[in-house]
Amino acid sequence: MTHLISITELKKEDHIIVDVRTAEEVEADPIGDALHMELTTIPHRHNELSKDKLLAFVCAGNIRSAQAVEYLKGLGYNNVCVLDKFSL
Repeated sequence: MTHLISITELKKEDHIIVDVRTAEEVEADPIGDALHMELTTIPHRHNELSKDKLLAFVCAGNIRSAQAVEYLKGLGYNNVCVLDKFSL
């Protein structure tokens, strides 16, 4: 099961927000200080992600974020969660 976290809970952790939405979505509704990495690029770019900080993935409806989290868990990333977009 994917861990869902609110922005209030996230602020208590040393974290990086990873926005997996498309460039068009990010441009229309940016999330300050988030690292933009579209879901489709994660297999090729995951080595750019820290394993030392909590990685909180965000998208429009928590679906793509959950996919990113499950994929990275399969690669051995343990400190990952879904940032509930509806808590922003």
